[in-house]
Amino acid sequence: YVAALKKTCRTTRYPAQVEKTLGTVFAATKVVKLRDLTADRIEPYFVSLTLSPRTVTMYRGYVITFGNWLEGKGRVPRNPITTSNVSLPAIKEDRPRRRR
Repeated sequence: YVAALKKTCRTTRYPAQVEKTLGTVFAATKVVKLRDLTADRIEPYFVSLTLSPRTVTMYRGYVITFGNWLEGKGRVPRNPITTSNVSLPAIKEDRPRRRR
C-alpha cells in the first residue's frame, strides 16, 4: 500500500506518515495478517487513545483508506473497516481566539 502511495504522491512526507501510523495502529492492535484486521480490534484502540480527536480521526481515515485499497485490489472481499463500523471521536469546535 505504501509503495503504491509513493508512486502516486508528489510528496514523500504523506506516505511516510501513513506508513508510521498504520504500523503503530497494527502493532498496538496485534494485526499481523489481513484476517486480523477487523473493526472489533481497531475501534477499542481508537477509543483508548488520549490524542486529539482530530488526530484520532486522521488515523482512522488512514486505516479506512487502507481497507478501501485492499478491497479495490481484490485482496479482501469487502473493507473490514468502514466509516459505519468504526465510530468517530467527538470533535469540539475550535475556541475563538481573543484579540488584544
